[in-house]
Amino acid sequence: MKTILYKLEMTWWDTHIRLVDESKLVRAAFPHLREIWFQRKNLLRALSWAVLGFPLGVFLVTLKYLG
Repeated sequence: MKTILYKLEMTWWDTHIRLVDESKLVRAAFPHLREIWFQRKNLLRALSWAVLGFPLGVFLVTLKYLG
């Protein structure tokens, strides 16, 4: 069982390394993903305000047209 798990792990790492090293798309996307990761707090803050603001805005527009 240990040998099978070791081979699976080696296969996983081999695939991972090949994907990262040989794929131009992945290598081009890494800097952008890294920037998004560093900006995650600001993004979450903006998204949380959007999630809270959207229903409020819909409610206010509905009141405007109904009232």
